[in-house]
Amino acid sequence: MEAKIREKKNHITIAKLKHNQPITQADLDELDRILFDDDDDKHKFEDVFGCSIKDRVGDEEVLLGVLISLIIGLNQVEIEKLFSNFIQNSMLTSIQQKFVDQIIQFMVRDGIVPLSKLYEPPFSDIHEGGPDEVFGEAVTDELVGMIDDFNQCYLSA
Repeated sequence: MEAKIREKKNHITIAKLKHNQPITQADLDELDRILFDDDDDKHKFEDVFGCSIKDRVGDEEVLLGVLISLIIGLNQVEIEKLFSNFIQNSMLTSIQQKFVDQIIQFMVRDGIVPLSKLYEPPFSDIHEGGPDEVFGEAVTDELVGMIDDFNQCYLSA
């Protein structure tokens, strides 16, 4: 599966996932067509991940989006755009900028950022108190809101 995703990384539907754009049922049907040669491949995927990519109930398509992003990553420019207003309007210190840069790198590499991760390495390596100590409560709430919105959008792609 990983080899097929890498081979098809420029396919329009996979590119949509890489650029954090919404996908449709038709996109899922197309992924099904390009990633699975036969029913055995589909059954292997379902056995490993416990779902079918064509199901739109629960978080099945979330799994596929996360899987693809872990293999090919997300587009850094698109992720940076998400934070551009925050960065421009916040007058960040160098430590705060480093923290935001780490969030961006994490999103590019892993897709979603579980909020609990903001208090663990590599974030706690920047400041052991996490974002609360780096930004203060109000700015942390804004930042966490942005991350949560991204996670929700990404998970429903």
